[in-house]
Amino acid sequence: MSDVAFNRDQRIARGVVERLTMAVINAAAVRRQGIGRGNGARSPVGLAQDRRTLGIVSDPRTVEAVSDDGRTTMRMRLDEMMTPVGYKTARGTLPPVLAMLPQGDPRLRAAIMFADTVERIDSVKGADIGGDGAKGVLSDGGATTKVKHAARFNRVRDAVNGWTYDDKAGRVVRDRERVVLRVRRRRSNAQDIKAFELLCAVCVDGKDMREILVSRGWSAQSEQRKALAVALLDMLDTVRGAIGIA
Repeated sequence: MSDVAFNRDQRIARGVVERLTMAVINAAAVRRQGIGRGNGARSPVGLAQDRRTLGIVSDPRTVEAVSDDGRTTMRMRLDEMMTPVGYKTARGTLPPVLAMLPQGDPRLRAAIMFADTVERIDSVKGADIGGDGAKGVLSDGGATTKVKHAARFNRVRDAVNGWTYDDKAGRVVRDRERVVLRVRRRRSNAQDIKAFELLCAVCVDGKDMREILVSRGWSAQSEQRKALAVALLDMLDTVRGAIGIA
């Protein structure tokens, strides 16, 4: 066999291997991001993208119903579906401490809603001074919506830290942030892990306990991972109450 023929066969073989490799990588990325499972936008296919799960996002609202005679007013909490009918929302895969909770667990709903609140604060655009809204009035560009979600964000932060409303001061008195894992010996590189930082790291950033501990200079021992998990679940009970999930 001549060198020319041998080199040509090598190129063909290399091309086959490269195509197979790319097909395997693409298939793995598609599975990872849930592409093809339900409708909805996705990030470009790539293994560097976060894992995705598909679900329905809802937002609890309080509505008032008046009786026929007008004498009685009832307040009810209803879940407003944020995901369009027939669609599912692609979200980051839950960290293990949240994934182990049952689907209807109010703590899981609180975690997802808090993450959704943070995302919405970041995603609302500014006011369109020259444009009209859908109802023919001047649009505030989502400013009202942003204020609503910012208020929810503040309620969660205050509740997690144990900050309460002071009638004399006429505002929430914010003191030192609550710490869930405190460094006892300052000679190490470890740093205190604060309650609200833990909540955001798990619910918003999707980090697991090992990642959080290591990022703050702790060793990821089982005892410390369990301590953070217990603290988080306790916080989610507090968050549930702060944002009105029964």
